Amino acid sequence: MTIELSAQLETALAYEAERRGTTPQALAVQLIEAQLPTQIPGEQLTANKTMSDRWQEHLDSLPPPSTEPRPEWLRANNVSESFLKILEQRRREGRL
Repeated sequence: MTIELSAQLETALAYEAERRGTTPQALAVQLIEAQLPTQIPGEQLTANKTMSDRWQEHLDSLPPPSTEPRPEWLRANNVSESFLKILEQRRREGRL
């Protein structure tokens, strides 16, 4: 895997690696490993799974969409207008 870094981040990584007495690559791996789990609960990490496979598994695990009718303010054709009305009301009430 190759990760492209901005010049600023690359400089900061090189500086910190030198300060710690290691290489920028080793420090990057160390920092990533410290932040990410090595195993996702309930799932084995495998190199042959694609991102598409992972998303499909996630989407398959979601419940089916609700059959309840949506309120008028939540319908797709006027969501922006309704949201604007909510913001205006909150601004008048001093809550924004």
